[in-house]
Amino acid sequence: MLTSLLLLTFRYISVLLEEVAIMTEAYHLRAPGQKGIHVSAWGSFLGQLLLREYGQSRKLFTRVWSFADSMASFIMQKEKRQIKLRGPALVYVRRS
Repeated sequence: MLTSLLLLTFRYISVLLEEVAIMTEAYHLRAPGQKGIHVSAWGSFLGQLLLREYGQSRKLFTRVWSFADSMASFIMQKEKRQIKLRGPALVYVRRS
């Protein structure tokens, strides 16, 4: 469990750094004469980064739920079980 948590944390940090690199490159292409990001643009830069990451998290959440839902319906058809969805986890309940 701890290993999975650490791996997901490192993955999220790497994705976040990739987004920062993309946004930094876009900033440099728009303002070629400046070195680094100007102090007055830090707020909008971080706000844009926050909005991008929020959008990515919503996409991931939707994908996880649709996958869990499709797996639940597949298992219900195959094994004739009643399945309750609680968060992204599946709970199996045998029918009598």
